[in-house]
Amino acid sequence: MSASTRAALTATLVIATAATVYAVRPLRNAAADDAANATALLAAVRGAPRPVCQLIVQAMRNQYFSSSTALDALRGEAVPGEPAARWALSSIRSADAVPVLAAALGDPDECARKVAARMLAKTRLEPAFDALHAALESPDSLVRAEAALAIGDQRNSRAGELLIAALSDRSTTVRAAVAEALGDVAGRNRLIEPFDVLPPLPPLPPTPPAAPVPPAPVIGGAAPAAAMARVEAEMARVEAATVRAEAATIAAEARADVARAVAVARYEMEATTYVMSGSRMLDSDDDEAIVSALTGALRDPAPQVRGAAARSLGSIGAAVARGPLEALLRDGVPLVRALAARSLGQLNDRRAAPALLDVLDDRAFEVRYTATSALGTLGVKTAVPAIVRRLRDDSMDVRRVAAGALGRLRDSSAVEPLTAALRDRAPEVRRAVVRALQQLDHSAATDALIAALGDDDMETRRGAAEALAAIGDQRALVPLSRAVRDDSASVRRSAVRALARLRNTAAVEPLSNASRDASVEVRQAAVSALGDLRDPAAVAPLIQALRDRSRSVRAAAASALGRIRPLSESATAALVAALRDPSPTVRRNAASALGSMRDATAVAALAQTLRDDEPAVRHAAASALASIRTPEALDVLRAMDPGEDARLKSIRDRALGRRNMRI
Repeated sequence: MSASTRAALTATLVIATAATVYAVRPLRNAAADDAANATALLAAVRGAPRPVCQLIVQAMRNQYFSSSTALDALRGEAVPGEPAARWALSSIRSADAVPVLAAALGDPDECARKVAARMLAKTRLEPAFDALHAALESPDSLVRAEAALAIGDQRNSRAGELLIAALSDRSTTVRAAVAEALGDVAGRNRLIEPFDVLPPLPPLPPTPPAAPVPPAPVIGGAAPAAAMARVEAEMARVEAATVRAEAATIAAEARADVARAVAVARYEMEATTYVMSGSRMLDSDDDEAIVSALTGALRDPAPQVRGAAARSLGSIGAAVARGPLEALLRDGVPLVRALAARSLGQLNDRRAAPALLDVLDDRAFEVRYTATSALGTLGVKTAVPAIVRRLRDDSMDVRRVAAGALGRLRDSSAVEPLTAALRDRAPEVRRAVVRALQQLDHSAATDALIAALGDDDMETRRGAAEALAAIGDQRALVPLSRAVRDDSASVRRSAVRALARLRNTAAVEPLSNASRDASVEVRQAAVSALGDLRDPAAVAPLIQALRDRSRSVRAAAASALGRIRPLSESATAALVAALRDPSPTVRRNAASALGSMRDATAVAALAQTLRDDEPAVRHAAASALASIRTPEALDVLRAMDPGEDARLKSIRDRALGRRNMRI
């Protein structure tokens, strides 16, 4: 791997790693370091290959993107420069960085220009907007284009007027960028383009080997006592830390949800949006001017500009754009016609259906693709026969999108042609067909979906199992029971979940077998499914699952046993034993299950669990005693000292009918 590629990948990883840190630790003195961080960030990204630069910019745009598989694969490397990366995920706190970033808009390196523009776009500081405004006058068309896109991302009241003026730029590249930016200014609901295909990523460096993990103990096994105790102690420590981290994450997410709700409410109060017939009514003079300018750009001599204008009119959702977009369906460039069809679907105006039907036989597959998808989005059921014909299109992509459109239309007349399409030669089409049949939820598709459980393509088999689960036809019981032995763990898990949806006690045996599957995910799904059946015959395999080597399976088994009725002495005894499991999650679920069973024989064991080291386990035990509500259970709660644990005190007081009084 070249030095420049490795440096670019490291920069990507810097931003990805910092995303997690930034989410939980606010920056300190960020304003004072803005200029230095900007310089360091630009130095790190220079020379990045285009696909890696796209990852970097995407991570800057959305910190949740940093958890992608491509970035996770690099986490073994040493990561320098974390402060600059955390800064990249935030917004500029002062104007100190603006001159550095503004100068970088003219950098000869493409990635440096894009990163600088992204950082300037993220800030609401007037100097940043002024720098972008000045860049619109640059003699370099690439600089002007980057500046236009960045201005489109800003919420500045001057953006519309500046960009409309820039639509007369002499450069095709700039005019296309301006047309796209105007869509951002007025619409702000841009979708991922269906025709943008990223080039392949460069080879990733080898991931360092993971440290060996000791095997999880099998409860009741024959391991030496000392070694077993060490392993259990270490697992308990790790599990306890995990539970505390989960609790902290939940609390942080709750605070973030509140902040997000406040921000959304504030924004909705500031922005008046009217909706009529699904299309966006123009709510300001600026928006009317933008739509008028974009409509004029549909006549630009450059197809790139016409396509960008069409795309932006669709994202804005302006009803007045329907006529000009329908006229653009006759454009001489296939991609422009395709973008016009796509935008007509976004307008949510069914009056566009006749024009879209007229281009379903277009010679360009891109046009047939977007027109078919648009008709499905508009919900035009009269288009079903025409879309059915696209199931026999020469293009695999058109056949695939036709199946998806028929699924969205939910017309039962499409069941027969869709079942026939399950014999399509392309697995991508067959996958789309099983998803469509799942949406139609019609028992007439059962036989074809059962046959699809034997398809050569794993994704098709998995989709067939999920579709059969949605339909709920009991004829699928035996085929799904066979599918729990599929070669693919993904298919086996979907078959297990489908059997649970059938709610047939005859599924206990195949689900019991699946609870011993080699895959942890399949075993966990199987024990949950056994609990959903609520059949006493499931008690024995669930008790066996409480001794599984995976804590997630044991935790699922504990919860599942709590759903079985009538009560079973063996189930109660197994759950009482699980209160001593090394995993806090298992102990918590066992306590909750005993509470849902309301078995008075568990009171003594739950009383002992009130002294558990983990707060979540103590809370579950107290709640269980409150649910059992026998005199003995209430006596235990009455005698309990919650200490400084406010939640434990609240559970006790509610159970005893006490109220917090303020004096």
